[in-house]
Amino acid sequence: MFFSLLADIIGKNLDRFRKADNFKERKIAIYQAIFWGICGIISLIMYIPPGLSFVQITSAIIVFFLIIYLSIRTLKYFKII
Repeated sequence: MFFSLLADIIGKNLDRFRKADNFKERKIAIYQAIFWGICGIISLIMYIPPGLSFVQITSAIIVFFLIIYLSIRTLKYFKII
């Protein structure tokens, strides 16, 4: 269910790829997505405190996505989104 919501959000944001006729615009948008994805991964790795176990890191990531999922569900329930 979470992945379907995430896919819907990504699909809405990627509509400009389908509508853009110019290949140069698509290329720039793809490079931007790759760049920001790499920056996010690097910042995630840099902000992990030393001394944490793999289980703690994994559970923190799971809790993070759970909070985002519940927030989106709450906003949809109250018809804000």
